[in-house]
Amino acid sequence: IVMNNSFWELLTKLEQILIPYCRILNILQEDKARLYEVLHGFAYLYQFWQKYPDNNIANEVLNRLQKRWEQWEQPLLILSWLLHPAYKANYFTESSKSQIGYLHLGKWLVYYYKAWTGNDPKTILTEFDDFSQGTEYPFNDESVTHFGNDIHKYWCWVRSAYPEIGTVGTCLFGICVNAALVERLWSSMGFLHTKNRNRLKVIKDFKFIILL
Repeated sequence: IVMNNSFWELLTKLEQILIPYCRILNILQEDKARLYEVLHGFAYLYQFWQKYPDNNIANEVLNRLQKRWEQWEQPLLILSWLLHPAYKANYFTESSKSQIGYLHLGKWLVYYYKAWTGNDPKTILTEFDDFSQGTEYPFNDESVTHFGNDIHKYWCWVRSAYPEIGTVGTCLFGICVNAALVERLWSSMGFLHTKNRNRLKVIKDFKFIILL
């Protein structure tokens, strides 16, 4: 097999296919990976397979990608992009055929506010309109740049003046898309909770404490 030229050609072809997936996984496995980066991943893979020369493989993968997209909670992903101060609706308004915008997603803001707080919003659409303008403090570009890439911290700060949209933004950008922190905790606990220590029984420990 190693001496077969077709083997190496197929291996190189497989490498070219896996590279985009590896790039996306490297981003999504970070501690601060957020929902809008998942949307980046979907878009990146979609563009990659649209330009792939083998149409048969590309169509199969695009169909599977479409099924995966339908399984996700799509409004949540789109809101994570829309409420990102650096993105907003700029990428949704370029095409005249786009059905995504502030007006269409306003109802989803109301929905998630009710779902996460259990209360009916009173001013969330007004606050959302101020955010969509993006010209006045604290939604202007100058204010956003102070927080760098920490979007969650930005919405925690905005929440004091805009409590309803700030609550949605804080919850939305507080969602972690992986279990990296938990797995790291499990690895740390593995050094403490070992097989040798598991052999100790409660009675033995209790007698040892009495002797002390």
